[in-house]
Amino acid sequence: MRFIFASDLHSNKALYNDLERLILLKKPDFLIIGGDLFAYSPYAEPQIEFAKEYLEQFIERIDIPVYIVPGNCDKPVSINYLEKMQYNGLLNIFNLSGKK
Repeated sequence: MRFIFASDLHSNKALYNDLERLILLKKPDFLIIGGDLFAYSPYAEPQIEFAKEYLEQFIERIDIPVYIVPGNCDKPVSINYLEKMQYNGLLNIFNLSGKK
């Protein structure tokens, strides 16, 4: 089993594009993103916009399971938005709080 781990992408499309190329080259079984998917913002709206406009398509394009551990820059409301994607089978979010 092969996987790629990445973190601190901070909404940087160039980093996501580099990651996509690496995934296409190495053909891992899954991807783990260890937090800070989004750029820091005092508001969730820019993060949710990034998820809608870029992140959803990125996950569909790479076509492998994606597991996410939310980071300190990832607003809870943004993670709640991503949970909707989780229910659509696009990704899985690790809940480290112990809450269900």
